Amino acid sequence: MNFFKRMCLGTVVSSLALGTGILPAGAQAQQTAATGVELNIPPGPVSRAAIAFSQAAGVQLILDSSVANGVSSPGVRGRYPVADGLARLLAGTGLTFRYSSSNVIVIERAPEASTSGARTFDRVLVEGTRETGNGAGGGAFAALDGFGSGAGASGSSDVTATEGTRSLTSNGVTVGGRTPVALKDIPQSASVVTSARLQQQNITNVQDALQQMPGITVQTVQTGQQRYLSRGFIVDSFATDGGAVSTFLRDAPAPDMAQFDHVEVLRGADALFGGAGNPSGTVNLVRKRPLDHQQFSFELQGGSWNNYRGVIDANGLLTEDGRVRQRFVLSYQDKEAFYDFEQSSTINLYGVTEADLGPRTLVRVGGSYQYRDIQGPINFGLPFGNDGKDLQLRRSFSLSSPDDYQNSHTYGAFGQIDHQFSDRWSVVVKSEWQKYTRDARQIAFSNNIASTQVNIPVRHLATAAMLENELTSFNASAALSGQFDLFGQTQKVTLGADYLKTRQKNTADQANVFYTFPLAQYDPDLIVFPSTLPDGSIRTQEARQIGVYGKLDLKPLSFWHLSLGARLNWFELDSTNFVRFGTFTSTIVAPTNKVNAHLSPGVSTSFDITENLSLYGSWFQIFTPQATFITAEGDTLPPVTGDTYEVGVKGSFMDGKINASLSFYKQMSENRAVQTGFGSIRPGYSCCYVNGGQYQNKGIDFEVGGEVLKNLQVQLSYNYVKEDFDRDVANTAGGAFVTQQPKHQIKLWSDYDAGSLLKGLHLGLGFRLESSRYTVGTACINGDFDTNSGLCRRDNLTVPFTPFNFTQPEYHVFDARIGYDITDALSASLNVTNINDAKYYRTIGSNRLGNFYGEPRAFMLALRGRL
Repeated sequence: MNFFKRMCLGTVVSSLALGTGILPAGAQAQQTAATGVELNIPPGPVSRAAIAFSQAAGVQLILDSSVANGVSSPGVRGRYPVADGLARLLAGTGLTFRYSSSNVIVIERAPEASTSGARTFDRVLVEGTRETGNGAGGGAFAALDGFGSGAGASGSSDVTATEGTRSLTSNGVTVGGRTPVALKDIPQSASVVTSARLQQQNITNVQDALQQMPGITVQTVQTGQQRYLSRGFIVDSFATDGGAVSTFLRDAPAPDMAQFDHVEVLRGADALFGGAGNPSGTVNLVRKRPLDHQQFSFELQGGSWNNYRGVIDANGLLTEDGRVRQRFVLSYQDKEAFYDFEQSSTINLYGVTEADLGPRTLVRVGGSYQYRDIQGPINFGLPFGNDGKDLQLRRSFSLSSPDDYQNSHTYGAFGQIDHQFSDRWSVVVKSEWQKYTRDARQIAFSNNIASTQVNIPVRHLATAAMLENELTSFNASAALSGQFDLFGQTQKVTLGADYLKTRQKNTADQANVFYTFPLAQYDPDLIVFPSTLPDGSIRTQEARQIGVYGKLDLKPLSFWHLSLGARLNWFELDSTNFVRFGTFTSTIVAPTNKVNAHLSPGVSTSFDITENLSLYGSWFQIFTPQATFITAEGDTLPPVTGDTYEVGVKGSFMDGKINASLSFYKQMSENRAVQTGFGSIRPGYSCCYVNGGQYQNKGIDFEVGGEVLKNLQVQLSYNYVKEDFDRDVANTAGGAFVTQQPKHQIKLWSDYDAGSLLKGLHLGLGFRLESSRYTVGTACINGDFDTNSGLCRRDNLTVPFTPFNFTQPEYHVFDARIGYDITDALSASLNVTNINDAKYYRTIGSNRLGNFYGEPRAFMLALRGRL
């Protein structure tokens, strides 16, 4: 708590340090620039006239006294847009003006050739990106070739920013590349969850954002840890701001969304920029950047299960000319879970400073901190019957203890330099450091009962443990992008390199304990945590990866695009494991696992059918190391290798207000790890796995997003995946093959500006359908499962496992929202999720554990404001 107080004090200090303040000049300027301002300024000294104009227009004017001395203004009367009014105010004075940001104007002497009469000013500079419409009352998208402060939407320097656009689509993304590219021009399936959707659905963390992402399935591993699946594979490639790909978010808690503008996903292998050609895809989290004007916003939420949340977002200019800007975000959330015992609190702090070092150089540095305290976590979920039947436990049921806990800290620091050598060549250098620590106490049950035994006393195995985890990650990248002329067309080239280093240390002290009770009558008061934990392990692991890549985007003809690229990867993994079983101890140093100069090529092509429609095809190589998966014999599994093919059609319509795509893909791979048991051949490693042989999947991705009708924003997707794998491998003794990725997914979110019915009224409707998923494997029904050997034992004899099949049937969930704009700067909304109160398993695991219910019907009230 002392740390919390110190961080809150730092929040106040940072807000005060925003220089001229965080009050409404910027918001007022946005309105008056487009609608005009009433001016009644008499002739007189230009310094006095400038003060009057600033007060009337709500903009900041910078006028040096040496420029103003002896200069008189003719004054101005009437209603004018800001630029026209100021031009009239300065007519005949020999002065001109320029915008240093959207609401900061510098008045200076004009060149001698322009000292008589009023000048004609470029209205594009004045109107910026926030004052032309896009969708229902939103701001416009920016041009993707813009650079510097105010180049993006809402005055951000990020040209892909979605803040303020109120759109459910985007002008472009940086995932799958190092420079912004329009969604239509990416030769793979890509999607975005925008700032508008994050707000409309009250999405507060990355896992919920990805739950809404087309083609993504979220799987809960345990409280505070998720896995994400795409096209049948686990997603473990995460990037931030289009930088080097890292696996950090695979193991760390999902970060709070308050610091992010939007989330991007590329489905399929990102062989050139993704670090490795993982066939699942890549997630890119795009942070909020400082804006070119002062702004203060807040958010308050309250809903079911005592779920309360508050956010403040302060943006300010640290210099009068706006060349140094700062943004600070603080969020706090306190909530209970819909199941017994668990309650959590999360605080997230984010700060970023950005500076223009010149007209062609932009520097940005920042940091973040997240603290999460969870009491009574559900840990590893619920079992189902070893006969493959649902135990029909209530959704609020939990096998946790109120005394269990998880405390985690996540730290981050980052920096970036953007420099343009010319209008055609630029370089981007980025680096990021992250650290995650966690300490926890848990009692995790591994049950083995039939569906008929729920209400009778049965012996249950539990693992009591004290855990400490530490994970650090550092990555750096540099990318050079340029253009040149060839074949009478403009060609593009990208060259780059990236580096990633991660270090992980996991410490566990534990004991296996047996408890006897009827499962349905579980009482945590009867569970006594052991006084001694005789077994334990300390596992350290360090991975290093270096990659260099090149990509050539050719345009042989005006309508034909051809992209050729390749990446060289170097990978190393070192690990040391210490284990303790009672008085027995052992330390094992595993041999270094290396991949040297592996080449991952990729080719894509597209044809512009019309200005708005294109056909594309692509091929990329699959290559994913599996250094931590070992067989029962102690051998490391070879990397997953294969190919991914994709063809499709993409379109961008209504000046980018609508994006649509339809793609067909096929992926063929081999060596995919399939778990077959739990052993300790190399303590600390994931054991035991077998080579899954040939694996093939194929599917369809369809998506349309944007303002499909006047005042109606929609994001609709359909994803189909058909998996073909060796079921004989999946049924190996002790194993479970889980099809967490449903064959069919439909996701819809819509927002209708119902101003024609009632000014300020917004109506939202969402729908999510997932087809059935299943787990196949074997269970220890006729004995007790031995966690050390992975065998089924009875009376000191090994008995055979019994096959099972558990299916989660198809389910669908409806969501709705009603919102009202009280004023232009204040809005309120009510969201209802799972209106139909569908009961389903969000995640299915095995008969022993790993099954998690989806959230029941819930309500959330929200109030948002901006100054």
